[in-house]
Amino acid sequence: MPARGGLVNRLAGAWYGRIAGCMLGRPVECWTSDAIEAYLKRAEAWPLADYVPYVPEAASPDFSIPPAVRGACRGHLTRAIRDDDLDFTVLNLTLLERHGARFTTARVADQWLHTLPYRRVYTAEEATYRNLVMGVPAEAAGAYRNPFREWVGARIRADTFGYANPGKPREAARMAFRDAVLSHRKNGVYSAMAAAAMVSEALVASDLHQVLSAGRSVLPARSRLFEAVSMVQGLVDQGASWQDTLAAVEQRYGGYAHVHAIPNDAIVWLALIYGAGDYSASITLAAACGKDTDCNAATVGSIVGALVGFAALPGRWTEPLNDTLEVALAGVGTLRISDLVERTWRLARGASGETRREEPA
Repeated sequence: MPARGGLVNRLAGAWYGRIAGCMLGRPVECWTSDAIEAYLKRAEAWPLADYVPYVPEAASPDFSIPPAVRGACRGHLTRAIRDDDLDFTVLNLTLLERHGARFTTARVADQWLHTLPYRRVYTAEEATYRNLVMGVPAEAAGAYRNPFREWVGARIRADTFGYANPGKPREAARMAFRDAVLSHRKNGVYSAMAAAAMVSEALVASDLHQVLSAGRSVLPARSRLFEAVSMVQGLVDQGASWQDTLAAVEQRYGGYAHVHAIPNDAIVWLALIYGAGDYSASITLAAACGKDTDCNAATVGSIVGALVGFAALPGRWTEPLNDTLEVALAGVGTLRISDLVERTWRLARGASGETRREEPA
């Protein structure tokens, strides 16, 4: 991995930060915060400070870790196991390599049909894929018989557009918009735009406030998502604890689906603000809050990893990954994370003005 400083270090921090965050949240995906705390206390791993342990004796009829995701657990993690959150990060890297910054939504649709296995997409993406196969045009596929169109799926696809546009949050958001509207509408789209903008800004920023401002700047001021993240910031400004802020999010948005963009983005903002730029604190908080934990910890990990750089990431998060990522994409099975960083740097260096790759440590 690269020496401290420079764009490569930031991009490596973003990639590893995203992947490690995803693996952290994967075993407890869609659990409530109460269930996560109860399990981890039984497993003698609370407060959360490392990957989730696989302790079947700590399970209950209400919560248990499926054996199929044991590979994401502490002591069993030897590579990043396949997750749709990471499939799309790689897929959109390939999209940009093939079609460049001016890709269209129709190109995104074509990439899906040629690359994604149908049974490896879910909710809004599954509905959209079905619609595309039925002949619905790309510009309409996200709205037709798709009750998931404001869920979090577009956000999990957005980070790559931030990676490709360091310091250009509005351009990152524009790319995320063109990708997101294939499958999502309204707050589902805004969620992706904000994530891309924050990742973009984090790659050049020295301060978390710059990152949060970039995210807010691309949200429509009258949207429910803007209202949600503003509520979180307001509670922080009033001195509320993260637990009280989470309780307020649950009270206001608890009626939403557990993978809806609004409550999950509120958790992302909560974790970023209370995590205060500390990678471990930020991703563990994102996971401990429940709901779509792999998505949220991945987004938070990507943003904070980009902000602090790979050299600042604790080895307990990066070393178990062994520079290896599994994906479910046609013609691809296992990838080197370091190769993904290199490919991303080739795209990003033009946007950032960087022309020389720093020497590795």
